[in-house]
Amino acid sequence: MPDVEHTNFTYVDTDEGMAEVLPALERAPSIAIDIEADSLHHYFEKVCLIQITIEEENYIVDPLTDMDLDPFLQVLAHKTLILHDAGYDLRMLKNSFGFETKAPVFDTMLAAQLLGYKRLGLVALIKHFCGVSLSKHGQKSDWSRRPLTPNQLQYASDDTYYLHVLAEKLHNQLEQLGRLEWHDQACKKMVRSATAEKEPPDPDRIWRIKGTSKLDPLRLTLVKHIWHWRNDEARKADRPAFHFMHNKDILKLADWVASHPHASIRKSGLLPDNCRGSRRAALENAVHQALSTPPDQMVAKQKRKKSAPAIPYCQQIIEDLRERTRKKGEQLNLPPQIIASRATLTHIGRDRISDFDRLVEEVGMLPWQADILLPDIKETLAKYPKK
Repeated sequence: MPDVEHTNFTYVDTDEGMAEVLPALERAPSIAIDIEADSLHHYFEKVCLIQITIEEENYIVDPLTDMDLDPFLQVLAHKTLILHDAGYDLRMLKNSFGFETKAPVFDTMLAAQLLGYKRLGLVALIKHFCGVSLSKHGQKSDWSRRPLTPNQLQYASDDTYYLHVLAEKLHNQLEQLGRLEWHDQACKKMVRSATAEKEPPDPDRIWRIKGTSKLDPLRLTLVKHIWHWRNDEARKADRPAFHFMHNKDILKLADWVASHPHASIRKSGLLPDNCRGSRRAALENAVHQALSTPPDQMVAKQKRKKSAPAIPYCQQIIEDLRERTRKKGEQLNLPPQIIASRATLTHIGRDRISDFDRLVEEVGMLPWQADILLPDIKETLAKYPKK
């Protein structure tokens, strides 16, 4: 296998270039694919590069040109795709181009999980299986900027070059352990999740960042107004929200303002360097609106959901299930959370679910997970009477 420094690729940024790629794409039974996006640099994130490897030929497709991508995406949709941590890539491809795969997906990260590997990153797996050390430089690049540097293009091409070999080795190990069906189930669930239509965010929850649950109404109102100021600035500038103020600083500023309601926020020492001129004026206006909110119209604390009626032996059932899942994980050389998360076991124990169909449809377990754990679930629930 060639050293990573000598990986070659074809850069595709014209319709003529794409016309030369399509025949090879149509012949290929499977395609290794990765994307680069600009989430770290823009509010409106988008796919900036699509890298593919067909056999040992590498292509970097530039979707930011005026090239017609429809023929490429139509062929891609009907090919087995090999990706690492595919959920994000598939979600971005759908959001940017409406792309949805109609063929199987082989996710190398999910495969490694089901084989019990602890280091699941692509760089670590390629080092383990291929003996090649990939560079991590380029991970935080602004991929929307043009022209791209040779180092950026090399980094992008490397991400798919080794995926075919990696997938083959992982496939063989899954087959040896009888876990190919497990992997197929996991990949199908991941694809459904990545391409599902998302519910619009709840306007009363979207601004409730970590740390707001115990705040009083004044501080909650301040956080809400400052959060919306930040979001508006991020949208206008097309930059990620954290470029304007981190969540922890929103909380600090809200607390400072609540303690100094008549002082200028300029004295807080909490404004970022880029908060000047009209941007700072907009923040001052947001703070003023929050402070001017009548007490009876301030944001109220969210009411805690009423606790479900106490279920006899519920905690004992959950702890018993956790212990049984831990032992099952040891037998299979898997972390217990791969078999069932704590939330899953709590759901099972609380509702005393011991029916296979309910475990899959209601609890959300994969069939292989339900199969493995069902005998333990039945034994555990039988130990504890309902009343």
